[in-house]
Formats: sequence, C-alpha cells, structure tokens
Amino acid sequence: MQKLKSVLKIGDFIIIGILSLLIILSFLVYRILPDRGKSVFISVDGRQVYRLSLSTSREISIKGPLGETRIHVEDGRVWVTKAPCPHKICVKMGKISRSGEIIVCVPNRILIEVEGGEEREIDSITM
Repeated sequence: MQKLKSVLKIGDFIIIGILSLLIILSFLVYRILPDRGKSVFISVDGRQVYRLSLSTSREISIKGPLGETRIHVEDGRVWVTKAPCPHKICVKMGKISRSGEIIVCVPNRILIEVEGGEEREIDSITM
C-alpha cells in the first residue's frame, strides 16, 4: 500500500472517486427511470390472442391446454390473477409495466409481454 500511495496523488483519488460515483449514478438512473410500455401482447401456444392498450382497465380469461388463466390490466400494469398451473409462478411474478417485461405460464403455454415503450438495445453479448 505504501508503494501505491507514492504513485497516486490526491488528485488521482478525486478523479477515481468522481468516476466511480458517475458509474453508480448512471446504473441507478437506468434502473429507476420508468420505461412504461404502451400495450400488452398476449399469446397462447405461439398464436396472438390479444394486443391491448395498457391505458384501459380490463380482466381477460384465456383458455390454455390446462384450463383458464385470468389476466388483469389496470393503471398501466398487467398481471395474472388466477392460473391452473401447479406452481403458480406466473401469478407470483406480480405486476409488470415496463417495455420488454414478460410473464410466462409454461404449463399453460401463455406468454404476456409489455410492448411499446422506449426500446433499450443490447450493446454487446459476451459468450
């Protein structure tokens, strides 16, 4: 540590601190800013059954291979209120409202996806 202190000056520590703070703030802003979707796309077994605006309140019943799934749309959010699947993971997913968020009921083959907000692109993928 003694050798490191002789190489770095007080100004270097200030620059490192400011850069670290900017990185943390940019990450938080990216996570916190709302990216509200405009519509919800619902499909069963890969076929579109509904595309609805998130600005309207609605309760939908959809038939899947296992039975009826109830989906609720209100206040710009969508969620599953009732599902016939054994573990109810789709119900536990809660309310979604941001563009790109999805709820999937794999046993009943239902996909719910929020669309239409500001799309965020992936810069790169590391393999």
